[in-house]
Amino acid sequence: NETGDVYLVSSGKGVAHAEATATEGPHKAIQLICKIPNDKMDLEPEVCKVKQSQIPVKEVEGGKIKIITGKLGDLVSPATLKAYPKLTIGRALVNPGAQMEVILDEDEFEHGIVFALEGKGTVLDESTFATIDETLDTVVFGSGQKLVLRNDDPVNILDIFFTASKSLNEEWKKLKGFNGFFIAPTESEAEKIYAKIEEVGVKNFNYKIWNTQ
Repeated sequence: NETGDVYLVSSGKGVAHAEATATEGPHKAIQLICKIPNDKMDLEPEVCKVKQSQIPVKEVEGGKIKIITGKLGDLVSPATLKAYPKLTIGRALVNPGAQMEVILDEDEFEHGIVFALEGKGTVLDESTFATIDETLDTVVFGSGQKLVLRNDDPVNILDIFFTASKSLNEEWKKLKGFNGFFIAPTESEAEKIYAKIEEVGVKNFNYKIWNTQ
């Protein structure tokens, strides 16, 4: 991937992969891990790559919004997977000293997170506010009709990363191990899988076979 590109991977019944940078030196990347909905667990692994130039952008009062995955109003990202849950990931670029309203459909979104990639600003609602900056303070927001972002810097752009989603209401556990992680429906199931992998080895473990036993 190049700067600004999107790379999505759905593990489906199980996938192993490696991550490495193409060049030496410092890099910045954001990685999010989402639960596959129960009714999509049997789908095969899938990969989607989208260039930065393909990501939809909309000019709004106070700046512009980019929809990296999912949709927001009439903006729909081409970055998607068959197993992708109802989740929107975006960036809000707020002009210096300006305020922006990100309109959220309450039927589509229940909660989300916000943090600043660059700059300093304030997240506001009807009763409270929270200050964020590039030290990666994270703000969690709940249901409502809009997300209000204010750029407190009169000179520089405020670059905000945000997610908005609706709960699946499905139990899941993430367990780290073997230089990676895996996700199971329950903690007891995760522990059984972990023990089996230790017994047979990572390269010999086949979750598709395990899941049918």
